[in-house]
Amino acid sequence: MIIRITGLCLAASIVGWLAFSQLTQAQVNNNPTIDSITIAETTGGSAITAINLNEATVKNIYIHGTATDLDGCDQIDSASSPSSWKVVLYRSDLAGGNSCTADDQNCYQDSEQDSDLFNCNPPSDTVLDYEMVIPVEFYADATDPGSSPDHATTNWTAYVEVTDDESGTGSTSTTVEMNTLLALTVSESINYGELDLGDESAEKPLTITNTGNHNDLDPTIADYSGWNCDIGSFDASQVHWNTTPALGYAGGNAVSDTDTDLYDLSITKSTDGSPSTDDVYLTLKLPTTGISGNCSNSLMIVAN
Repeated sequence: MIIRITGLCLAASIVGWLAFSQLTQAQVNNNPTIDSITIAETTGGSAITAINLNEATVKNIYIHGTATDLDGCDQIDSASSPSSWKVVLYRSDLAGGNSCTADDQNCYQDSEQDSDLFNCNPPSDTVLDYEMVIPVEFYADATDPGSSPDHATTNWTAYVEVTDDESGTGSTSTTVEMNTLLALTVSESINYGELDLGDESAEKPLTITNTGNHNDLDPTIADYSGWNCDIGSFDASQVHWNTTPALGYAGGNAVSDTDTDLYDLSITKSTDGSPSTDDVYLTLKLPTTGISGNCSNSLMIVAN
């Protein structure tokens, strides 16, 4: 009698264990993985080691690769709940890392769409391709030697994270340099007006705009060919410049045929897309003889 009761208890114990084991197995989820990541300048392009920005506008950066979910790629083929994707391009030394606050100077977060995910054919496929496009502004922080502000000891990180339909996650990252962009634009032209021989013009401002990402733009000025008139010509030195207004011709510096630093003129980079500018002030004095008619010259303002 004791033996039969023991056998019945053992059988009940085995049945209960099997049922519990089957239930646990059904809940297993394979976490997705990001298998590859590439930073490129063109769609599907090869990897770059440095980003070269576009003057005064955005530069599209393409982050692409492949991802796997062993439970089927349809577990990660949507950019909306329950699955999701996180793509961040940020300056690597930011305290928040890939959780940084969006800022066009140092942290870009892509608002991905389903169209960024492709080549998933369920139920047999476990792998899909992804590509996110991030438009990087011209004033994003440089990280190469000579960068200003000085971020030469760091670089930029591209981070990709995917969460599947069952809340499993996978991620990876890679780095790239952000090169300095020295660039500027100037006022299209200066009209000194009608002057008699020997006359001095009114002071004319020339506006210089920093259209790159260097925070201490120090331009140079030169006139390599001088002035040409309908009749005659005269030297570039007849134009004087100042970085402070109201000093006039007598208090100015003569333009020459060699590049000369516009001292005291240091133009910061934009921080929000608004133009960052400064002015140089020019005054022309005509020679007393040897010219007549319309006269013109070409000033060279170079970013340094």
